[in-house]
Amino acid sequence: MPALPALPALLRWLLAPALIMSVQGAFQLNGVAQVTRASSSIAGHGHRTSAIQAAADPTRFVDQGIAAGLKEDLRLRAARLNRGFSASPTQLEDLRSIVTELESLNLETVPTRSRDLLGEWRLDYTDARDVLSLALFPGAIAELGEIFQNIEPGLSMDEFKAANVVELLPRGSAILNGLGMRSAVRYRVLAACNVQNETRLSLVFMGLSAQLEGDTPFGFQPPPLEASLPQELIERLQELAAERVYLDTTYLDKDLRVIRGPTQEIYVLSKVL
Repeated sequence: MPALPALPALLRWLLAPALIMSVQGAFQLNGVAQVTRASSSIAGHGHRTSAIQAAADPTRFVDQGIAAGLKEDLRLRAARLNRGFSASPTQLEDLRSIVTELESLNLETVPTRSRDLLGEWRLDYTDARDVLSLALFPGAIAELGEIFQNIEPGLSMDEFKAANVVELLPRGSAILNGLGMRSAVRYRVLAACNVQNETRLSLVFMGLSAQLEGDTPFGFQPPPLEASLPQELIERLQELAAERVYLDTTYLDKDLRVIRGPTQEIYVLSKVL
């Protein structure tokens, strides 16, 4: 990960996977019918063209089948190794090889303009040291739960927002879940993102919050703790950090995303449907 000395390792990672796509613009009211008919015609032509191209290139179907197999293998191995937290150096290298092969089959050439980036994503695997060190962060009183990313459009096609979430669970949470009780502290970090090119987004810290969720004593829900940066400072930080705090999307489809950081660290995320 790029060095952010002012932030602890937890926040450095939370700023990392912040890839989003903006929702495309709106139609003028008096032109909706005409634009809709034109769009339908273009879409129909696009489907026919895609079918012709697919028939002319049967390797496309083969590649999709290979990609599906690689995704299944990657997810299974990552789950067995607790998302990479329990992996040995050799196992991390094996997973990196699978990711590299999957990246070679990527069909989305402009991921920063894809609607597939929107939504909630769950971390399946990483080899980033900052993230792997999170397993040591909770200590004896808590354990690391799920890691999510919620992606929303920004004010323009080149401006995005991401809410990155880490769950901390009490020790023995599996027993509590079996009793129908679940509680967690959710740390949420907001990041602002700007498009740098077809695959790359720069990002900068905007704010953070912590919230106790689930079953609490006497049903009491304390308000979240929140902090944020002024908009002027966020814009200035974006200018300064654009070239060194960024992420590249190297694979994207409707349910899986692979991103790499400046030192080629890997993050694999699955969309939560």
